[in-house]
Amino acid sequence: MIFLDTNFLVSYYIESEEQHERAVEIANDIEDEEQIISPVVLG
Repeated sequence: MIFLDTNFLVSYYIESEEQHERAVEIANDIEDEEQIISPVVLG
């Protein structure tokens, strides 16, 4: 199980973020893993 935190999500969805490309790479690496997001991260 992989916990997705705010930094990852922001970097993944906002292409202008400095770590965007790395977040996309990580997302591809973990696509077959169970992923969770806390309601606190979304709030």
